[in-house]
Amino acid sequence: MLERMEVLEPTGLDALPRLTGSGAEGDVLLRGGETAYARGVRGDGVWYVYRVRGALKDPATGKTLGIALNRIGEARVAEAGDPARLAIVAARQEIQPGDRLMRSPGTGAPVTRITDAPDGLAGRIVDVHGGSFDAARYATVAINLGSEAGLIPGHRLSVPGEDGKPRAVLVVYRVFGKVSYALVTESRLPVRRGDRIVAGEAL
Repeated sequence: MLERMEVLEPTGLDALPRLTGSGAEGDVLLRGGETAYARGVRGDGVWYVYRVRGALKDPATGKTLGIALNRIGEARVAEAGDPARLAIVAARQEIQPGDRLMRSPGTGAPVTRITDAPDGLAGRIVDVHGGSFDAARYATVAINLGSEAGLIPGHRLSVPGEDGKPRAVLVVYRVFGKVSYALVTESRLPVRRGDRIVAGEAL
């Protein structure tokens, strides 16, 4: 799951090809082996299908930091054109009109070691992956710190508690410009959108 998550710049979505349907009357949900059509496809070969999750907004300012997407399948160009005809070659869930296409999946740098994030770094949780209200151990959260703030995969942060002790520990595993995804590796209490995060120690 971790490598299937992607974040675009706020204006980046308009540049991606978009699935328009199957061409079969009444058939709007697509699975592996079925045919789809898409606008804006340039080139042949394999394209990766992404579902738009929505905007990631800074809890403090309301500013859109990026657009979150999940990779849900793969499609191969069967006939070029606009719309292009595609064959769905893999689908982790049903594919539908409005899903977007990218030429290659994001990868990101691997986590080679876990270290504390730079001293003085602080931010907020902007989203809990999966739509849950709370996040406990082994859940994924998005935070409003990215490479522009000096984060790299493997950086450790914590969510401060009212008693001065960390409520949870997060380890960053995917980094984008203004946003990162982090795994809750330790949790004393659930965390949620808007919670403050700091460069932190283990529980």
